[in-house]
Amino acid sequence: MASMFLYRNTPYLPINEISIIGAFNKFDPKATPLRKEKDGWYVEIDLAKGEHQYKFVINNVLRLNDPMASRYLPDETGEVWSMADVNSKRELITSEVKEPFYLMNHVITNRKAGFIEEARYKNNLSLSIDKTVFAGFEFGAITGIHTITAIWFTPQLCMHHISDHVIEVMEGDENNAAEVWFWIDLEDKTREYPRGIWYVKLLADGEFVMEDKFSIGTGGTYVATNKGILVNRSFDNSN
Repeated sequence: MASMFLYRNTPYLPINEISIIGAFNKFDPKATPLRKEKDGWYVEIDLAKGEHQYKFVINNVLRLNDPMASRYLPDETGEVWSMADVNSKRELITSEVKEPFYLMNHVITNRKAGFIEEARYKNNLSLSIDKTVFAGFEFGAITGIHTITAIWFTPQLCMHHISDHVIEVMEGDENNAAEVWFWIDLEDKTREYPRGIWYVKLLADGEFVMEDKFSIGTGGTYVATNKGILVNRSFDNSN
């Protein structure tokens, strides 16, 4: 029996092609493409009994975990992978529905603070004055190990920079906030920073959470309020 894998469509992440990688296909992003259907991208794989690590590769650039995976584990390098558990009948074993966790606060600024709530929100930046763009995110009600991904888009909506950050919260510490910071270096002479409205999109375990925007070298002010956004971790991946 083949195991079914699905990556759901989202209007916030344009997908031209998507594949799946793991030891079962020698981590070759061209070996196992997913087929596009109305609600998402699908593939069936005949996997042997045991556990299998895997990820999705989107547009041959972006490597994401499966939001519907039953669990996530790091490899020997610290990279976190989705895990597929297959029984003796070669059926994909599903786990209990995951509890949601929340994005409680976020900020875009030119100066990183000790805590996100202490940072000054600034999303109108200048190449001649500002050296760095920081994006900080505060999560609450979260346990386990998770991969948080920030994708930075230029005004031309080209993917400029991708960053991953792994957070691990032990059981019993879920009431404590987990903060994650991402940034781009405006003084990096090896990259171009076109003027206009930029976007930063946040994903948790491969699932879109939110986006915000900021300007580089242009006027105007934009203030975002995105507190308490639910990261939907309640999926039934038995279908």
